[in-house]
Amino acid sequence: MTKTVINTFLVFFLMLSSYSMACGPDFDEAYLVRANKEKMYVIPTGDFIFELKAMLGSEVSFLTWDSAKAMQSSVEADGKLLEEALKRKTLPPGDQKRAVESYSKAREQLAEYITKNYPEDTSLWYGSQFRARERIGGNASKVNWNRLDKNVPVEFSIYLEGARYYYQDNFVEAKKKWNTLLALPKDERLNKSVWAAFMLGKASLSTKNKDASKFFEMTRQLAKDGYKDPLDLASDSYGWQALSEFELKQYGESIKHYLLAKDASSLERVCSKVSMQNVEILKKLAQDPTVRKALLAWAVSRESYYSYTNEWNPTDELKSFFKSYLTALESLKGIPVQEADRIAWIYYNAGDMKNARRWVDLTKLATPLSKLIDARLALRAGDVEGALKRLHAVVPSFEKSPDKDMFYYEDIVADANSQIGVLKMARKEYASAFETLLMGKYWEDIAYVAEKVLTIDELSAYLDSHKDDPLLKVPLDFHNGTLWSIRKRIKKHPEEAKDYADMLDNKDTPSTGAALSYLLARRYARNGNWDGALKYYPKQKSIARWVLQKDKEGILNYEMAYENIDPGVKMKELRDQISKANNKSNDDKVRAKAFYEAGILMRKYGMEIMGTELDPDSFVTEGQFPEYESIDHRFAIVHEDLIKQSKEDDWLKEDIAKSKKRRNVLKKERDFFSGSEDEERRALSSLPDPDKRWHYRFKAAELMWKSAELLPDNDELKARALCRGGTYLKVIDKERANKFYKELIKTCGSTALAKQAHKIHWFPKMEE
Repeated sequence: MTKTVINTFLVFFLMLSSYSMACGPDFDEAYLVRANKEKMYVIPTGDFIFELKAMLGSEVSFLTWDSAKAMQSSVEADGKLLEEALKRKTLPPGDQKRAVESYSKAREQLAEYITKNYPEDTSLWYGSQFRARERIGGNASKVNWNRLDKNVPVEFSIYLEGARYYYQDNFVEAKKKWNTLLALPKDERLNKSVWAAFMLGKASLSTKNKDASKFFEMTRQLAKDGYKDPLDLASDSYGWQALSEFELKQYGESIKHYLLAKDASSLERVCSKVSMQNVEILKKLAQDPTVRKALLAWAVSRESYYSYTNEWNPTDELKSFFKSYLTALESLKGIPVQEADRIAWIYYNAGDMKNARRWVDLTKLATPLSKLIDARLALRAGDVEGALKRLHAVVPSFEKSPDKDMFYYEDIVADANSQIGVLKMARKEYASAFETLLMGKYWEDIAYVAEKVLTIDELSAYLDSHKDDPLLKVPLDFHNGTLWSIRKRIKKHPEEAKDYADMLDNKDTPSTGAALSYLLARRYARNGNWDGALKYYPKQKSIARWVLQKDKEGILNYEMAYENIDPGVKMKELRDQISKANNKSNDDKVRAKAFYEAGILMRKYGMEIMGTELDPDSFVTEGQFPEYESIDHRFAIVHEDLIKQSKEDDWLKEDIAKSKKRRNVLKKERDFFSGSEDEERRALSSLPDPDKRWHYRFKAAELMWKSAELLPDNDELKARALCRGGTYLKVIDKERANKFYKELIKTCGSTALAKQAHKIHWFPKMEE
């Protein structure tokens, strides 16, 4: 089968192969921020399609089946054949027309019957699909079929009678009809012989006869001999023959015919079935070079690394297959280098590093893959310098080779650069690591170094001197790298583009350089260097916020509202208000009003003016998700907020205990994946004050407190300042918010706001 593979298997396969989180965005696995050391060791999952293409030297795909389109094509091709056959007869035009109309009506009637009684279940894999409604011995006489005109050539009428029986599941009678057709003289069956042989094969499959293969071979031979084959059933016959062989447990022949059919979907199924066989069967199959390579292709394209849990762990079933198949392969001699590196790959994924090393050495490092495995083995052995040297060789070897596309999802060149960057970080080569990470795959790794490790002067110097660097002009898409990765993914797998259509339509795509400049501007602002910040702000930033609004019926609902701002303009407004507030030559009322206005600006635009890209503010996710990962991840320093949260969330306690244990280890020794003490000092010094999620809200509250301090008791502005300041904190720090509440009640008791607060024992809602 080729064109008759169903969509469902493809969808199921993609579900297994893709990565996603249960909720929220697709967080990437940035090495410095989120991944663990084990991920550095992983060989990415292979691409089954790539391996098959390399074998065949031609295109292969996960095929789909459109039953309506196939039926329409069949009807149209049949009609054309009939018209051509009638033209060769010396019939009057009227007789020809009646014959065509008669046959067309009969075909339409059959098509309508098939549509209402479709004999195949498209929710199942092809083999099961074909068996789904098997009712041998149906009764075709129950349907009053249209009679054919006498001038319809006999091969067409016999074929159609057989089709009527077949689609009513009366396969025995169907086969009789089609055998009768094939018994006609050659010149009387030029049009329908290929069709009849093909359908005899399908009918034999339906009755579980062992002679199906011979009919599919006959299909190809008849087409080769010049019999009409407008639907290219000769090509289709390879896949159907492969199915018949699969059912007879002739797995080797089945694999070879599915390869000829270029049908990756069914090959997945057959290889999966073969993987369950015993070692003796695998030894026999491994002796055939074609079958052996197909099974290798399947083996290296199995997922052995689970991104969500960061665990390198093949399933027990896969481990069992690896063990058996490797035993089978070890019994052979003279395996080519291109297979030896795949065998090393399987050993590696099976956790057998000794044999992985042996097979890598047999390749003499002649392939990019062997060089990659060699680098991973060095890293596992603790030879960090050797691994770094080898990774530097891996990058150009893949860049110049078609093998750069051999992994299902991974951009191996970018990943290798990311790993080089990680190793350079361990050597305190921060500037060099940063530049290498720019050629890597994770925005958050780049952002971590830019925001927490490089000094402000180091980062600004780099950006100023590399304005025209192509690396900085790469579109970043979403800051968290998700869309960046998706674009790379669909470049290799364009059939997946439809699954990401909404994300691909995103127009807000700053370059990497623009994103870094904005990150630097916010660093400057956090340090109070307003002039430095102005140089790097973007001219426009779109802000999306949930706003409580009334609908047409007057009911309040939260709706998404968008605002385009110039962050630099908002920063100058904030700067000017703070400057006015701090100017002690101004009247206290003027200063208090300035502090109040500054507080509102800080709360409303603080993320855009000075929010941290990573922890704690998480500008990278527009502040929607708490971000404490990089400091904990790199240095096992657990944020105090997480410790407080663990008192209510038991699931955090285990993670915190692990971090504390790792912290004790780091105090004694740091490995290649742990940031150095120098990096730790740099990172900790970069954190905002306070080191709290949405830290600018705390700053906004502080400005409101300063406003209140300058005003007399029971002043309306003082009441508003205390109420707003407490409101800013009431969700994120109830203890601090309570300070504002108590001060409001104590000093502004006669104001309307304080009276409302006293009545509800908390902060009343305020109009914007």
